[in-house]
Amino acid sequence: LKQYTIILCIIPVFAVIIKVLIGKGGKYMKWFDNTSLTLVIIGAVNWLLIGIFRFDLVAFLFGNMSWLSRIIYTIVGLCGLYLISLFGRIGSMSE
Repeated sequence: LKQYTIILCIIPVFAVIIKVLIGKGGKYMKWFDNTSLTLVIIGAVNWLLIGIFRFDLVAFLFGNMSWLSRIIYTIVGLCGLYLISLFGRIGSMSE
């Protein structure tokens, strides 16, 4: 139950961070976009390692489904969901 509480606390914190960054006039959004993209790429490399070698780097470094590895998986997943907004922003820039 403790692990779920920690994981569920990350989601509203992530939403507040995004709201604050947008409220600053998008000044820090480029940094956040780049950070999110970097984390998602690292997550993709981890999935590549799982698919080809059956080796989970996050589990190896932080323990198999430990609270820390679950937080990392959650942050990477939230960054992936956040990057969906990139499609809309790219489309609006090209017009």
